[in-house]
Amino acid sequence: MVAACDLDRALRQRAVALTPTSSEFVTCMATPGALEGMRKHVRLEAYPMLAVVLVRETSGGRLTAAEFAQVSDLVKKRSNSIVADQRASQAQLDKQDAAIAANGGTLRRKSEGHEFGGFFEFTKALPSFTYLTTRRTTETEAGATEKVCEVVAASSMWAHGRMFGVIAIDHCVGSPPYERVKSLTKTWLSTFESINPPGK
Repeated sequence: MVAACDLDRALRQRAVALTPTSSEFVTCMATPGALEGMRKHVRLEAYPMLAVVLVRETSGGRLTAAEFAQVSDLVKKRSNSIVADQRASQAQLDKQDAAIAANGGTLRRKSEGHEFGGFFEFTKALPSFTYLTTRRTTETEAGATEKVCEVVAASSMWAHGRMFGVIAIDHCVGSPPYERVKSLTKTWLSTFESINPPGK
């Protein structure tokens, strides 16, 4: 994979706009073919990609391992309701689209539903969790409208008092559709873990 957001300024601007205000954008990566697909605006060729964010510290300081475990438990308990909350999903899309518009973009999305795909843990030493979803939207941009189906692996990892978020995205084409985002996520998290072992 290549550091796509370092190679394409417009892509980086969009990735930053899509980052929640509670987090700081770090980087995004894609295969060379996916980066070319993004530049050509060829939807099915613009996958897979992966983005990394750093969750901002709160006034309480750095997060402890026990606090991260509480976050993990809460997300797992609320996973089905979070995915099923259509109003919250649309509100999040509207907020992201407004941020993109502030940079001159024209993207508008309508949520058509989410499906929960389960939880996974891909690390051994560093606490983390990953959950999978399928999301469907209707997207309008530059006068064109299309139906979009994506599979998403959303991960949270705790390391040295900081929480990182890793999002891997692929299209729904393929069988089984989750395999590529699971493999990509596992590789990235395992590599991060190997160069950032606990206690260092």
